[in-house]
Amino acid sequence: EAKSAVTPSALSLPSAEGSIEGMGESFSPVLSSGAATFSVPVALPSGRAGVQPSLGLSYGSTNGNGPVGFGWGFSVPMIVRQSDRGLPRYVDEPAWT
Repeated sequence: EAKSAVTPSALSLPSAEGSIEGMGESFSPVLSSGAATFSVPVALPSGRAGVQPSLGLSYGSTNGNGPVGFGWGFSVPMIVRQSDRGLPRYVDEPAWT
């Protein structure tokens, strides 16, 4: 009878610095087509007045070449100034879209 010197209770993942844990990523398969999506949030520090933007990398197996590689893209929040009625004067109430 073969015996092993390694027992399941003797092995464990590290729990200090350098430990293995998730980054909040998510994977979603599309079973009907075989496609898949994968997203990874990017942690950013808080800015002025505690405002914290959200940034993420996303992969789609059906996407083409993107700014960060084939199938990869950014999810970048933005604020757009409405200018369909002329250039902003910056004296009236702002019209955000």
